[in-house]
Amino acid sequence: MTEPETKKPQEAIVIDTARIVSNAMDGFEVLAPKGSQVFSESVKLRYLRYDGYFLQKVQVSPCEESGDGTQDPNDDKKIKSISFKDNTFTIEFSVVENCCSEFLCEAELVNTSTLNIVYQAFGRECSCNCKFTLKYTFEINDFREQIGEKRTPISHIQFNNDRNSRIAFKKY
Repeated sequence: MTEPETKKPQEAIVIDTARIVSNAMDGFEVLAPKGSQVFSESVKLRYLRYDGYFLQKVQVSPCEESGDGTQDPNDDKKIKSISFKDNTFTIEFSVVENCCSEFLCEAELVNTSTLNIVYQAFGRECSCNCKFTLKYTFEINDFREQIGEKRTPISHIQFNNDRNSRIAFKKY
């Protein structure tokens, strides 16, 4: 008579905000997000790449504080410039967020031809708001045209699904 097979207990995994540690992963650490960054493997960015646009980089300026910790609300989601160079374009805009914010950034095409610039402010909560300037640089990829399909044209830009922020996509 053979004895029934017993399952080995699974290794315990400890998850904290700084790293993932387990016996199976000795020597490997996964660090928590620190600072502003592109959410590079998001579903939104994968679909955007398929549509022929690659979010190459994002730059975030330091907080532009006012003396009293308040900002002009007209500076929020305001395009400063859209520039084109070779096979790239850069959208520079300002946002008003908490002074201690960092940003998680991505983008997507919505409503067929609107580029939705997405950013999530995160981090410590401070008692002031300030203006940040963000620059999203996109690479235009013509791989679809190489296989006989057309790249999706962009006609408008909006921020964080806010239709009130929607403007025409053109050189500023």
